[in-house]
Parts: sequence; structure tokens; C-alpha cells
Amino acid sequence: MGRDKARLWLTNGSLLEHVRSVCLAAGASAVLISGNYPEFAAVPDRTPDLGPVGGLASVLSQLADGALIVVPVDLPRLQPPALQTLHAAACACGTMAARFSGGSVLPLWIRLDPSRRKVIEEVGSAPSRSRSMNALFHRLAGTELPCSSLLQAFLEDCDTPEAWHRLTGREPPPC
Repeated sequence: MGRDKARLWLTNGSLLEHVRSVCLAAGASAVLISGNYPEFAAVPDRTPDLGPVGGLASVLSQLADGALIVVPVDLPRLQPPALQTLHAAACACGTMAARFSGGSVLPLWIRLDPSRRKVIEEVGSAPSRSRSMNALFHRLAGTELPCSSLLQAFLEDCDTPEAWHRLTGREPPPC
């Protein structure tokens, strides 16, 4: 989109503040943020410009083993039920990684343990064409979970100025 989406402003705060508050409301015991956001005590990317997998690899040392949901910042309609449903469904089916069907890789639920940490590190250090959340999902042998149209509406992203306008009714600020 040509700008830092995390800092785009919604009615009551930035997109990053919105996603963080949704994670907490969904029951997250902690929310770790990767990137250069000192106001959130974020974990800086070890290597800038490696995308979401690079950000995830950067925060690994701060994460305990157990359930983890990787949530993108560009979901202005995200609500707690989407994350709660993903967590409950992934736990119920006994998978080690899960996402909703419908094309988007994120949010991505992972049962973090030493073997999955190794896979994340490997994908995070792969050449750019092999370093993606989709590649990570497949390397983790993830499960696609059914996604209702209501949940799908919560998960629409704003990767372009047109999508931002369609989802929020607002024009993005100039770069």
C-alpha cells in the first residue's frame, strides 16, 4: 500500500492498536508485536524487510511453547470471535497448525514446540521466493478449517488503498 498499515488510523486508534485490543479481548495472555513500534515495546525485526515470516522468526525467542496465533495488522474488521473460533477449532481437531479456508494464510494458529521453531527459522531464512506464510503453513503440514461468511467478513484485509476505502469508508492518508 506504500505506507505502514499499522499506523493507519481507524475511528478509535491505529490499526495496530485495534488488532492488539482484539487479540486481548479474544483471550490472548500476551500480544507480541514485531517491528519498529517502541510505543508497544515491540520486538524489532532481526533482519528488516523479510515480511511476516521474518517478523515471526524475530519474536520466537520471546515465545513459550504452546498455542500461538499469528495475526496480521491489516484486518480493520477483525473481531474476537474470529480468533476464538480459530483457536477452538484447531485445538479440537488436534492439528499442529491451522488457518481458515478461503485463501488467506493469516491468521495462522500454531502449536509451538522445538520442531516447529526449527521450521519457522528455516522458512524465515529461506530465499525470498520460498519465504512466505503460505510456505510456512505447508511446511508445518497445516490444516485448513471451514470458514463461514461471517468469519470471512472479519478477515478481509486492506492491502491496497482501494480495499482500505472499501472496508473503512475512508481514504488512506497520502504517503
